[in-house]
Amino acid sequence: MESLDLASLSINDQDPTRIISFGALVRYNRQRLLKLVRGNKLDVHAAVNVHPLGRFGRLDPSCPQFELISMIDHVPRARRGGGLSVPTTTPRVVRVVGLRVLLAVLVSILAVMMSVHAANFKIGVILPTSDPSMGAIMTNVSRAIQLATAAAPSIDSVNTYTFVPIDSGFARNTAVDALFAAVDLGATAIIGEYASSISTPMALVGHRWKLWHCSGSSTSSELSKKNLFPYFYRTMEDDPQQGKAMAYFVKSMGWTVVNSLAGSDSYGNSISQSFMSNAAAQGISVLSNQVFTPGTTTDFTLHLSAIAVSGSNVIVLTSYPEDAVLIFRQAKAMGLIGPNWVWISPESMALYEASLPSTPGTTHEDVVNANGMLYTYPVASADNDRFRALRAAYSGLYGPTPDVAEVPYATAFYDCALATIYGIKRLVDQFGATAVLNRNYNATLNDFLTPFTGVSGEITYDANGNRQGVFGVYNVYDGQTSLVYEIGADRSVTRVGTPKFFSGTSTVPPDRPPQTLLYPRWSDVAVQALAAIRGILILLFVVTLAYLASKRDQPIVKNLSFPFLASITIGCILVLVSEFLVIDVPTRFSCHGGPWIFAIGFELVMASAAVKTYRVWKIFENRSLAKLKSISNHALFTKVGLVLLSQSIVFIIWIAAFPSSPQRFETILYVYYECVAGHATGYVAMSAISLVYNIFLLLVVCFFAYKTRNVMTGFKETVYVLYMAQNVFLSGILVLAFSYIRILDFALGAFFIRQLLVIYAVFFAFMAMVGRLAWALWRQSAAANLPPSASDASSIIKTLPVATSGRTAASAVAGSSPTPGGIKRSASVSPGAEPGTSLSPTGASASATHLAGRYPVKNTSKYLTTWKRTQVHLHAHEGYLVLVPDSADNKGKAGRVLKLGHLQFEPEPIAPNCIELLYPGASYLVQYESPEARAVWVNALTGVAKVSERRSTGGTSANAPVGTSSQLASMPGAAK
Repeated sequence: MESLDLASLSINDQDPTRIISFGALVRYNRQRLLKLVRGNKLDVHAAVNVHPLGRFGRLDPSCPQFELISMIDHVPRARRGGGLSVPTTTPRVVRVVGLRVLLAVLVSILAVMMSVHAANFKIGVILPTSDPSMGAIMTNVSRAIQLATAAAPSIDSVNTYTFVPIDSGFARNTAVDALFAAVDLGATAIIGEYASSISTPMALVGHRWKLWHCSGSSTSSELSKKNLFPYFYRTMEDDPQQGKAMAYFVKSMGWTVVNSLAGSDSYGNSISQSFMSNAAAQGISVLSNQVFTPGTTTDFTLHLSAIAVSGSNVIVLTSYPEDAVLIFRQAKAMGLIGPNWVWISPESMALYEASLPSTPGTTHEDVVNANGMLYTYPVASADNDRFRALRAAYSGLYGPTPDVAEVPYATAFYDCALATIYGIKRLVDQFGATAVLNRNYNATLNDFLTPFTGVSGEITYDANGNRQGVFGVYNVYDGQTSLVYEIGADRSVTRVGTPKFFSGTSTVPPDRPPQTLLYPRWSDVAVQALAAIRGILILLFVVTLAYLASKRDQPIVKNLSFPFLASITIGCILVLVSEFLVIDVPTRFSCHGGPWIFAIGFELVMASAAVKTYRVWKIFENRSLAKLKSISNHALFTKVGLVLLSQSIVFIIWIAAFPSSPQRFETILYVYYECVAGHATGYVAMSAISLVYNIFLLLVVCFFAYKTRNVMTGFKETVYVLYMAQNVFLSGILVLAFSYIRILDFALGAFFIRQLLVIYAVFFAFMAMVGRLAWALWRQSAAANLPPSASDASSIIKTLPVATSGRTAASAVAGSSPTPGGIKRSASVSPGAEPGTSLSPTGASASATHLAGRYPVKNTSKYLTTWKRTQVHLHAHEGYLVLVPDSADNKGKAGRVLKLGHLQFEPEPIAPNCIELLYPGASYLVQYESPEARAVWVNALTGVAKVSERRSTGGTSANAPVGTSSQLASMPGAAK
């Protein structure tokens, strides 16, 4: 058997009637050949191996062989050779000659068919292979594209494809010149360029020649406009997809505020616009949007300064790596690269390290500047046979380093080559090879593109020729990149690796700089401590009130009026409770509830104190007590209720007409909340009315307390009301100052000071008005358990006669001359009583000018004092009462002399068998051994000192000792 050219057929010389094989035929011409062979009654047996067409239409022995199975039915032949079905009368020589003629005709037909349909298509590969920074990577990309020739026969077994590399010069003008060169070479399609800004003019120019154009890296959304770029398609996801994927990734990291720094070219603009629109849909705020001119801007100080004060530490950089090198250097100098900062970029940053300048001493710093950077990149490889074949072929020719999957854009551009082969084959099937080569056809992008499985995964397109796919998020650290997250087609984010940020850890930096939260939170230790103090005080107030309720039948509790003690206690509790509402993030309720509860509590205390001091003032200003119906407890509580009602009306109008709601405010350093009203003027007006109202109430208390400060009321109540009012006034000034004078840097400190002032003022008010009474009642048991003073035989009252032979006790002891008539008294007129009313002692004390004894005495004007044995001397004639403790105090004082003209005494204090001496600036309890002994001293003091009116604010006791007189016994509402 002799081997012939494709223009001939292989003939079996032993059996000329049998066709051994024929050349490869295109699909739609096999039927024609079948008809031709059958029409001439040729017998075609099964197949042998033949070579396909080479590059120039001849057999190419270097190409792999393909087995062609005959599609012609087997025709039975004669037992001996068989062959043509001819009459037996036809000579054998004639049959052989006829067969040879027919075969010649067939060969001619086949030669014509093969010369038309076995075409070679040239594809220009236009990449910046000579660029100083991009050239090395783009050269590797071009090498990967050339390997697509090995896969071409599996796609198109008839035609051949040649990839012609042309340098783009990484510029628009040189890239367009490269496109013209490709056209001159007869290119049917081109692959390139790397940058969207260069691919755009190439695609516009290529439109004229119906030049199919694919890119594996140009992602600008501008190229999706099919009215301008009808022949452009890509195997890299476009910018809108990438911008959307970046927004979903930012959201998955928990970042809610970011900055955008983008180039003004089509690449930077399209990604940044897509990112910002999708970020807004995800609730992410872009605090600063900075735009620069790529390749031209070299000073980024203004852009980075705006980002530095924006309040976000996350920067989305959309640029080419050449610009990123300069940006990172300046950002590092300004402190925008560090453990608290995060930089996120699109796929262009895959070439960052390749773009670094080779200047010694700067490259390593530039590598460090990119530590922790994250960039999105379409999934670059798939675990399939095509990828494994590419990897093996690439490593076999160029070595295992770098791996083809690690060459940026290599797999995307390789899939560009496959997509182009698939597209040309589809056009050839429809229009024929000649029409495609001559660009004599009318096809759209939908006619050209077909889905397929590439080395980077499944490749499908949208109507604009944009690949639909998934993204990976790569982490850069010390010049190494690793896949750490995957973003699915549904935009779900899955962590597949461990990211390492600039700090060298996987701890995700916050999206905001370390901000001070200028509002109290329950997690703060100081807030917890203050809350604990308030809770303890509230518990103390409740226990105290319950204790006083159990002692409400005690004379002193009756005299101070238990209902008012309860209202003051409840007011103090409400003030403390209101402070709990201002902790943590405010709500609409706390915006109004806190001030309302605080005001009601404040007014309960102030109104109760006001009416109590008003009653004292009213008594001492009016002589006819029977007419003072307006100072009963019921009448006074009605006044308190009117005070509270007026304040409540103000708050109801405030809430209904000018409601407030919490609003968050942020600066680069601080976060704080304020209750903001929709109507600012109305809010200010209501606040002013409420503030003035409560200040007026406090001034009323101060006025009545001041007017009655010298009235010796029971338990020195008016004096302590004045103390309380003064303390609240001074504390209130500071509280208002720290509340309304805003110093942002000190807002949290002002809150704590204000809290401490409120706690102090409330505690002081409670102790002054209620607490000291409960303390005295509780201490009463300690006083009652002291040894009786009668056991001490030093009581002069028991050893000396009250009067002896006309001489007084004083003369008996001191040797002084007797005073005729005994003790001389001036009439003691009670306030409000009729002039001339005198209070005479019993006869036993009428003639005594000096009484003395040794008794337990306690200074009740000071806290934490103890009972001391003290010599008590009453010098009625000289007008002095002398207290001489058994031992001098730590200041060396031997005792104290009290002038009887300034002295008042309480004949029935809380402690049993006691008299309370009330003196300006001091008060003392003197305990006696029996009621009888106390009665002697009460009778002696009655003529020389004033009796304290215990019922001045609350009532009087019905158990006054002999010789005392309740000047207020007829007061309406007494002892209620």
